[in-house]
Amino acid sequence: MQEFVSDLIGKPLLSRSGERIGYIKNIQTDKRRSRIRNLECCDEEEEEFVLPVSAVAQFGADAAIVKTLSAVGCKNCEPAPFGLPAYSEKGEKLGTIDDFAREGMQITAIVLSGGASVPVERLVSAADTALFDLSDSGPVKRPPRKPRPKSEKKPDAKGDNAQPAFAPPPLSEEIAVTVAAAAPEYASAQTAGETPALPAAGKKRAGSGLLTGKILPENLFDARGMVIAPAGAVVTSDVIKRALAHNKLFALTLLCSGR
Repeated sequence: MQEFVSDLIGKPLLSRSGERIGYIKNIQTDKRRSRIRNLECCDEEEEEFVLPVSAVAQFGADAAIVKTLSAVGCKNCEPAPFGLPAYSEKGEKLGTIDDFAREGMQITAIVLSGGASVPVERLVSAADTALFDLSDSGPVKRPPRKPRPKSEKKPDAKGDNAQPAFAPPPLSEEIAVTVAAAAPEYASAQTAGETPALPAAGKKRAGSGLLTGKILPENLFDARGMVIAPAGAVVTSDVIKRALAHNKLFALTLLCSGR
């Protein structure tokens, strides 16, 4: 199945003891944008930190298991430029950078808005805008993304009340405000001694800076078309929590990108 960088963004980080450490906010690549080197992360207090991918023991479907928090990230790396305007060297606008196709940690193509993708080796530069050399080729249409398979379920000893094959260990008592705000039913289940699947955290932020203090250029809508935050609003922790609760934190980041 085709993998994408966006599959990693928003993934919760757990220690080997089951404690929730935070989540992946974005990734950092080498200068050629060809390989994922670091993970830009936020802890439960929205404080940022960087981990090299080598510090992760396993990237599971529902969470990433961290071996150590003391590992130092690789130097001279660049944040993935989500939302960056893309142009050909002839000045033709190609759209914006929407995602990155990958094979493990190796980036193979840059996905543009509209679904077209360009081999990563065609990227000339990515500063204020992304510039591509398409002199002897054009964007390649990406095949439809296959839906992510649902977690396998197995019956209990009685053959009913099927539970997910992967269920996280109970969280520590220091449950983050952002998690409780986004999924109060998850915190309640933990209090009751149950082990539900991790809450759908949605797409978390892309980019190198915090969203707090940004000005929304447009309305942020939920899946039903209701306004989560209006245009012109200042992004606060409450706005971030509402976006997280509606799985719209990644959309919030793209709205504020470059603002």
